[in-house]
Amino acid sequence: MLVPFHIMTNKGISSSIDELASDWQYLNDVQRGEKLLELRGKTSLRALANQLPCSESHLRNLICAGRAPLTDRILAKSGEISTRELVKRSKAADKIRIATEEEALDRKRTKEAQKWCEMICEWLETKGLFCSQGEVVVDEARRELFQAECTGDLPQGGPAKDLMIQEIIQRSRPPRPKLDEISEIAWYGTWLGRWTYFAIADTVVRDRALGLAWHKQVKGWALNASKR
Repeated sequence: MLVPFHIMTNKGISSSIDELASDWQYLNDVQRGEKLLELRGKTSLRALANQLPCSESHLRNLICAGRAPLTDRILAKSGEISTRELVKRSKAADKIRIATEEEALDRKRTKEAQKWCEMICEWLETKGLFCSQGEVVVDEARRELFQAECTGDLPQGGPAKDLMIQEIIQRSRPPRPKLDEISEIAWYGTWLGRWTYFAIADTVVRDRALGLAWHKQVKGWALNASKR
C-alpha cells in the first residue's frame, strides 16, 4: 500500500523539507547549502522554494555554496569570507574540475583513437591495399559516415556490444559489387565505414581514429614515394 505523500515518514522527502524549513533560521548559508544538496535530485527547486523562505535563484546560490571546496566552506562558516565570495570560489572550482575532467577524457579518447588507428591500418594492410589506396579508402569511409549522419541514414542497431572485433568486421562486410557497379576502393571504404561504426561506440574516438589512420596512410604514401 502506498503511503500518501503528505504523511510520509521522517525518512521521506516531504518530511525532510519540513525539517529543513523548521531549522532554516538556525542554519548558516553553508549548512543550508549542504542540506539542500542532500535533497537535489529528489525534488525540484520550485518545490523547495514553495516551502522555504527563498527564491529559486537564491537556492541555486546556496547549493553552489554547499558544494564549494571544504577549506572554503570552513572559512565561510567562521565568517572569514562572505557567502557571495564562497559562491564565487565554488563556481571557479567547478570550472577547474570540469576542465580537468575534460582534459582527462580527451587524453583517454586520444589513446583509444590511436589504438583503433593501428587496427584500421592493419586491416588495410591485410587487404593488400597500398598506402595510396588506403588513403582513399579511409577518406571514403569518413565521407560516407558523415553523409549518413547528416541524412539520418546510419546503419540500424547502433554500435555492436559483446562481439569480438573480427566478428564485427565480418558481419559488416557489404556484398561484393557487381561488375562496374562501384570501384573496389569504394567498396572497401563502405566496409571500413560500417565496421568502425559498429565497433567504436564513441563518435569522437571513431572520428579521431579515422583521421589518424588517414594521416598515417598519407605519410606512408609520401614516404614510399620519396624512396622511388
